[in-house]
Amino acid sequence: MKSIPQFLLPLLVFVTFLSVSQAQNPDISITDSVFKKNGVIGCFVSYDLKSAEIMINNSERSRLSFLPASTFKILNSLIALEIGLAKDEHFIIPYSGEPYNRQECNCDMEMIKAFQISCVPYYQEIARRIGYNTMVLYVNKAQYGVMDIKKSNLDDFWLKGGSRITPLQQLDFIRQLAAGTLLFSEHSQTVVRKMMLIDSTSTYQLRGKTGLSYQDGKSIGWLVGYLEKGDNIIAFVLNIEMEGDASPEFMRMRGEMVHEIFLSSGIISD
Repeated sequence: MKSIPQFLLPLLVFVTFLSVSQAQNPDISITDSVFKKNGVIGCFVSYDLKSAEIMINNSERSRLSFLPASTFKILNSLIALEIGLAKDEHFIIPYSGEPYNRQECNCDMEMIKAFQISCVPYYQEIARRIGYNTMVLYVNKAQYGVMDIKKSNLDDFWLKGGSRITPLQQLDFIRQLAAGTLLFSEHSQTVVRKMMLIDSTSTYQLRGKTGLSYQDGKSIGWLVGYLEKGDNIIAFVLNIEMEGDASPEFMRMRGEMVHEIFLSSGIISD
């Protein structure tokens, strides 16, 4: 079990007393009902940047460690931008010619497209170009979980092996990115936030990144990101699991559950 991010410690005592009337965080009982309705085990944690209040619907789960999977593309992108490997979201990596099982990845691709369709080969090449020493330096600088990085696994350490991060650690990272306070340049953070856009309406913007890994016989699904509404930001992390290989329904569930939690809590409207 990993340590709790320091910014959360004074807040955990009050988790069970939070309500929508006190902050814009989702309601705990509503969040629990969304999990029950979808029949999955997991947790949802959120942090209201304006009120500095946190909501955790499953405290024990929020401290468990999992592979970051494709949520690591957020940090991978930040590092590529920070060191000048990529100038902006339009950085192109030519197609290697090696066929990949997802046809949409078999072409020259810009970073923003690779991020949004979660193209693994693109980001594996990004990691190789970043290099072992630089990758270790910046992952440690970001205090991003506990990554098991070796020269031999540089291009897949976030997908398999011993790398681990907790939902609370993900939340700490995301709330800093949302606030622009990570130890990366303003340019790097701005570009990544732009790539993270999932949904935009006249009243809110939702930004995030999904992830999916297979761990201990279970599929682990992530959606990490933040909601911008008016002058406030709510950082959030969804972590869910199912036995065996992920079904198409499970894949869709990540975005659907986050939307339903915010909608049912009255934070957004359709």
